[in-house]
Amino acid sequence: MRYYISMIGIGLTALLINGCSTTSTEVKPDEWHTVERVDKAVWADDSSDIALVNQTYEQQGENKRNVLHKIYIQNADGSNKHEITPQARENLTGELYYMKQAGYLVVESLLDNGGRQFNKLLLDGREILIIETPDKDKQPCGTDAQGVQVFHTVIPSPDGQILANIYSPECGAVSVDFLFANNLNITAAQYMAITEPLIATWHKEGYIILTNSAKTKAWRVSMQESQPTPIPPPACTSPVTTSSQTATDGRKITISETGEIKIENVGVQNAFGCQ
Repeated sequence: MRYYISMIGIGLTALLINGCSTTSTEVKPDEWHTVERVDKAVWADDSSDIALVNQTYEQQGENKRNVLHKIYIQNADGSNKHEITPQARENLTGELYYMKQAGYLVVESLLDNGGRQFNKLLLDGREILIIETPDKDKQPCGTDAQGVQVFHTVIPSPDGQILANIYSPECGAVSVDFLFANNLNITAAQYMAITEPLIATWHKEGYIILTNSAKTKAWRVSMQESQPTPIPPPACTSPVTTSSQTATDGRKITISETGEIKIENVGVQNAFGCQ
C-alpha cells in the first residue's frame, strides 16, 4: 500500500511541476508585444528594385500603440536592403512613389488634424516638403454634403521630371498644377469647374487624364494646352504612373496578412500604360 501511495505522490508532483513550467513560458493575452511588418511596397519606375514602408508597433489584443514607419530600398528577392529614412516616422500611411531614375520618392503622410503632407524624399535621406493640405475642418466644400471636390494628390510623371499637384482650390472645381520635380517651381497650371469627383492618372505621353468614377467622361490636361480638353475615357485609371505595385513586365507586389512581400505575375496588360 505504501508503495502505491508513493507512486501516486510522485506522479502528482511531476504533473504539478510540468504544469508550472508550461504556464511560466506562455505569453499572457494582456501583455504588449512588438510587431514588425511591411505596410506597403512599390516598384521603382524602371522596375529594377522595390521601395517599402516597414511598420513597427506594440500590440495588445486589438489595441496598438507606438506605431512607427521606416522606408527601405531592396531588391525583389529581399537582398541589398537599406534604410533611407533618417529616423522612424509616424503616419507614413499614404501613397508612395519611387522615381529611381530621377533620384527621389514621393511620400504621403496622414496628419493628426485630418490634413495630409506630401514630401519629396531623396535617396540620401534628405526630405523636402512639396505641399501640405488643409485640415479636415478647412476643406473647400466644408460641411456642404452636396459639394464636389477632388481627392488631393501629388503624382510624379512617368519620367519623374514633373509633379502633378491635383486639388480643389474651391468647392466645385479642380486645379492641376505642374511642378518641376527638381526645384518644385510651377511650370503650368489649369483650372476646371466640376460637377462630380474625378480620378487622376498620368498618360505615358506626358499629360494628366481626369476621369469620372463611372468612366463615361474624361479630360486631357496638358502643359502644352491652355485648358482641359474632353477626350474618350481611358481603358484604365490605374496604375497612375510608372511606380506602382505592378512592374512594367507584369510582376505585382502584394502584402500577405503577416506583412510579408509576395510577387506574382499578373500580365503586362495590368501595368502602367494601359490608359
